[in-house]
Amino acid sequence: ELCVLLPVLKKEGCEGCHVSPESVLGVIEVGLSTAPLKEQIRGQALLIGGSIFLGLLSLTGLMAFLFKHTITNRLSRLSQLTAQVADGDYAVRMAERGKDEISTLSHAFDNMANSLGERTRQLHALQQELEERVLTRTAELAETRNYLRTVLDSMSDQVIGIGKNYSVTLVNRALSDQTGWNEAKAIGHRCYEISHGRQEPCARWGEQCPLETVLKTGKASMVTHLHTSHDGTLRYTEIAATPVRDKQGNTIEVLEIIRDITEREENSKKIINHARYLESISAMATAVAGSLDSNRIRQAALESMVTVVEATAGAIFEHGDGNS
Repeated sequence: ELCVLLPVLKKEGCEGCHVSPESVLGVIEVGLSTAPLKEQIRGQALLIGGSIFLGLLSLTGLMAFLFKHTITNRLSRLSQLTAQVADGDYAVRMAERGKDEISTLSHAFDNMANSLGERTRQLHALQQELEERVLTRTAELAETRNYLRTVLDSMSDQVIGIGKNYSVTLVNRALSDQTGWNEAKAIGHRCYEISHGRQEPCARWGEQCPLETVLKTGKASMVTHLHTSHDGTLRYTEIAATPVRDKQGNTIEVLEIIRDITEREENSKKIINHARYLESISAMATAVAGSLDSNRIRQAALESMVTVVEATAGAIFEHGDGNS
């Protein structure tokens, strides 16, 4: 029970009935049961609590809606546009006009996409220009290579390119005609297989190898070899070997120019033999003119003949009475 006590104060109109000197004449007590009040408070509390709960629920839903609309959806769209940019579509834009953090991020994304698009266009232009240059350069190299091949095949001298391991890298038409090895067959084989029909380098046969000389000294070399032609005949050849260097000056292979000097060698031998013959005739004539002794004349004639034919010994036999 709720009790309320109210004082009864002595006032001027009370003196006729109340002669007490006290200022408070008495107390008025009012009693009120709290049960209805508590029920009312409980009801109000439930009402207020329910209202607050519904308000909070509504506020939460509203905030969720606003969050999704203002943040989640925008972030999702930014993610989708990022994926498109990753696939090569640089024309996409967020086009945000706000000033919040997501708008700032969107502006940065748009600037990035625009920069990437511009750079991509520049790269495509450079790539196209580079491809055109490569095609032009390739055509020029092909033309130069064809010209060099024409020059090599027009030479009467034989030309062969040889790597450090004796492997053939280049032959011209004159060498193919002389040896019977065309370029497709010769490339990759050893040079001594083609020129000498051997399975070992020239140095192992006691001949000076121009390849080894050039690789060792780094200077040009010239030697004379006997080469085997496609029909099995031996031909005298003069070989001029020169180093082929890279940009750093290192010898990477050797180029040999081979000239057939068989006719010159044969003519030289003929001249030498003829000179020896004339020298022998002269010696015989001198011997005959200087003596009438038949034995001395025979001896002089024999020595001259041995010299002419390059023999190591000789003899003269007489036919007649059995004396020799």
